[in-house]
Amino acid sequence: MSFKRYKEIVYRNVDNYILNNQTKKTENGSFSELLFSSFSMQSINIKFGHVVEKSWNEYIFGISGTELDDRNIIDGSQVDILFSYNNIKYYFESKNNINIDTEKSIATINKVKKIEAFLLKENNEVVAKILSNRYSNSDTIKHFKKSISREDIFGYSQLFSVFNVDVTIKEWEDFYREVGDYIYKNISKES
Repeated sequence: MSFKRYKEIVYRNVDNYILNNQTKKTENGSFSELLFSSFSMQSINIKFGHVVEKSWNEYIFGISGTELDDRNIIDGSQVDILFSYNNIKYYFESKNNINIDTEKSIATINKVKKIEAFLLKENNEVVAKILSNRYSNSDTIKHFKKSISREDIFGYSQLFSVFNVDVTIKEWEDFYREVGDYIYKNISKES
């Protein structure tokens, strides 16, 4: 499965979950509306987090030898990405922004560790991390919240490399800039 296939999945999900699901612009009370007299990008960012998570799951499901675990809840917590590959169970909490507020970062890492402990009861080898959709790997991140360490992060290129797919930072960033332009162009038409 190639990076090209991942891109196709993302574009389809952008169309289905963001562009074709748009409600007409109404005042949502955001400060950016006051500042810029336009729609707030916050709702788009939230929807886009769902798009990326869904796209990862679809991409991974299409890889030969991968078994997607369809449990949505483990030990009372929602699961973002969960699959087995080469006898290893992988669990990722997908984040577009790993520099979330301190309280949320503590809750996120605690959730990852709790689910990892649960999965270790079922599996010999488990990789449980926060998946950074922004950074290639933890070495490329300059600032962390105190509760999160480099060892807690799995970058997007690290996830691709599990399946022997190489994606450079430039390829990833160029692609998501294209996606951003595509979303903005199509939402601006509706405003």
